[in-house]
Order: sequence, then C-alpha cells, then structure tokens
Amino acid sequence: MKLRNPDWFLLIHDWVERAGMTGRTLPFLTVACMKYHRGHTDVTIHDAETILSEILTTAIPDYIVQIRWCDNVDAPVIGMRKVSNQPPRQWIPHRNNKSCTLVEFHTSLADVFSNNIEKIIDGLLKNAAQPIKDNVPSRLLRAGKMMWTDFSPEEISGVLKVLSAR
Repeated sequence: MKLRNPDWFLLIHDWVERAGMTGRTLPFLTVACMKYHRGHTDVTIHDAETILSEILTTAIPDYIVQIRWCDNVDAPVIGMRKVSNQPPRQWIPHRNNKSCTLVEFHTSLADVFSNNIEKIIDGLLKNAAQPIKDNVPSRLLRAGKMMWTDFSPEEISGVLKVLSAR
C-alpha cells in the first residue's frame, strides 16, 4: 500500500514544481489545509502549531522540506527539494530522532529570528499568528507593498484542485 503525502506537502510541491516558486507561507498552508481539507471552520494559531509540527516530524520519501526567508513576499516560506540535490552550505539541517534530515532552515532566518532552531520555530509561529487570526493567509502585492490578504477565488480553486487530487 502506497502512503499518501500530507496535504501541506501537496500544496508546497504544486507551488514549487508547477509554479516554479520558492514556497508557501505558514498561514497559507494552515488555512488551506485546515479550512479546505480538514473541515475546520475556525482556524487558529494552534492549527499552525499542528501543521508546523507535522512539517518538522513527517518524513516525505525522496524530499527534504526547506524553510527560508523570502524577500519577494517579505515573509518566511516553506518549500522543498529532492533528497538527491545537495543543498548549498547556508542550510541548517533539522534532524528527527533517527538522525534523518527532514527539514532544512536557511541561514536567512537567523537574521530575522535567531541562530537557535527553537527560536526560529517560535518566530515562524509568531509571524503566522496575526494573519491567521485576521483570516488573511495569502501574501500579495498591493499598491507596491506586500500585504496579507484573504484567498482569491483563484487560490481557493487551486487549493481545492490540488487537495482533491489526493
């Protein structure tokens, strides 16, 4: 029996592979997964903690999840790379209890949050808290400035298409 990849990974994979982008924000992944796939009506920071915990502890065959600061959206994003591709030196591995790298943190996060992985994780959650609370999980350019906004109809359609193909 083949295991299915988690919903959050499907959304990351689609965005990186199909759209050629760096990754998705934690608010985007949290609201998309919880509201449009797992059936939650009210999405909270606790849901972001759940999604981030899954990201940090779930092994995805043939892939490593990468978390970095993205200057284009002025926020941290969660992407991925194939295990066979070597990362540049500026990536810090985060291993599970079996010494297997599941996630890599880019050193750009240290400039924003800290050199300490636990403080980076805390910073990711703090960064996601307000957009999730305000139900504005998407990061878009408006009037020359990056802003948190609600999902567009196209984004909702894209999320539903990716998650329904599971």
